[in-house]
This record gives sequence, C-alpha cells and structure tokens, in this order.
Amino acid sequence: MMADSRLLARSLGIPSGGVTVSNVHGHEALVGAWKLLSWENRADDGQVTYPMGPDALGSLLYTAGNRFSVMISRAGRARFTAGDLLGGTTEEQARAVEGFVAYAGRYTFHGDRVVHHVELSLFPNWVGTDQERSVELAEHRLTLSASPLLLAGTQQVPRLVWERVAPFPGAG
Repeated sequence: MMADSRLLARSLGIPSGGVTVSNVHGHEALVGAWKLLSWENRADDGQVTYPMGPDALGSLLYTAGNRFSVMISRAGRARFTAGDLLGGTTEEQARAVEGFVAYAGRYTFHGDRVVHHVELSLFPNWVGTDQERSVELAEHRLTLSASPLLLAGTQQVPRLVWERVAPFPGAG
C-alpha cells in the first residue's frame, strides 16, 4: 500500500511527504476515490456507536469537476428473496434502506472544511441542503466530521475515516 501511495503522490505531482492540504492547492487534495475505514458517532455523554456496524463498507468519490458521491453499507445485508431490482417485500425494502446511506451532488472545498451541496439522497430531507464537514487530511487518510446531527433520535457527532484508493494500474 505504501508503494501505491507514493505512486499516487508522484502521479499527482505531490512531494514525497504525502498528500496534505498544505502541499496541494484547493480541492485537488480531495480528488480521487476513497474507501471507508470506520464510521463512528459520538453522543454528548461520550457514548460511541457504529451505525452501520464496525465493519461498514463505503465509497467516497471526489472529482476534479467538483462532483462527489458517497455510499455506505452495512456489511452482509440480506438479499431480497426475488431477484427483482424494483421488487422485494416491504420488510426487505425497509431492511435494505436501514443498512445503506447514499447521497451525491456538487462540493466546494474551503481548506479545513468541505461543503456537500446535496442533489440526490436516499434520505430525502437532505436533497437541496448543504452538508458541511470538517476535513483532516494526512497522507492517504481523510477524516470527515460534522457538527452534531440528529441520528437515531440523539444529537451525535459523526466521524468517518477514509483511505485513498490507489489508481487502477495503467489508468490515466
């Protein structure tokens, strides 16, 4: 993985010290594909929960054209009995939605924060809103945190840690 990180940095023209907000100008520090390492929520009382479990799966994409896409899934989600993409029982559909988060749109980057301008979302209340996240970037790790959000009936601070995915060999 370390060799992949160095290759990515070299391909982006980034110094050997790694990808940081200080040595990559603007949103270029975010551009690329990211894999979820962890998602934890912290309540005011200090309680930590893992809304999609400790082994959640996720993908985050930031493009150079200021577009983003986020998908997060609970690992091992149950399949629908029927193979119908638009079918499934009410219970199957509810379980599928409970185990998945997805939203996409445009983004703007402001150094220590990114604003997701949501154009579509599995959670319809977010469509047309701006979701601001604080950004911590160190080499191939990206941590996004939000101000307290109402999550499962409790105000909680989400913290998601992502790892940069190396480019596909021969791409570009």
